[in-house]
Amino acid sequence: MCLQRKCRYQGVFYEHGTTMSPKSCHICVCDDGVMQCDRQDPMTSCPRLDCPVEDLLHVQGQCCPICRGTDFCSRGHNCHSNATCINLSTRFTCQCRRGFQGNGSYCEDINECLETGGRNGHYCHTDQKCENTIGSYKCKCMTEHSHHENQSCASTLNGQMALFPITWVVTWFVSVITLWLCKNIQLRMR
Repeated sequence: MCLQRKCRYQGVFYEHGTTMSPKSCHICVCDDGVMQCDRQDPMTSCPRLDCPVEDLLHVQGQCCPICRGTDFCSRGHNCHSNATCINLSTRFTCQCRRGFQGNGSYCEDINECLETGGRNGHYCHTDQKCENTIGSYKCKCMTEHSHHENQSCASTLNGQMALFPITWVVTWFVSVITLWLCKNIQLRMR
């Protein structure tokens, strides 16, 4: 088996089979140590565009013009399955979805449970345990607590759910004591 040679072009080495464009309307291919370049004729090699002349955009470094408002994402893209393709004025870009990180071509799950708050952290209450899921997280009640509709955990007493979550009981208790103190102070002042 023969090894194919690299090409050197303007001081840069290219692998065999690599395609590059040193300037607009020129395409070069490395072929076993020899860089073969051809000039493209925009009149014959570019696709016909169905937009008014005032909507033609000539992108620096590209041979063929494009139409303003082109949907590049619908033409095909290399975005990861956990990324969103976003159309820009002259190209597309890929952005990882919330709960994922990477360059858009590759996105990996963020473990939100490793951090509290912020852009990539969890927002579980102190009586909850964070559980990472793909692209998100869940807040689970710790032992002896059951999940409540308002995303908090209610205490259980001997396996039975308490009538009110503990925070409500404490608030009620403080209110009763405050009311009792106020009435006793008023009685003593008379």
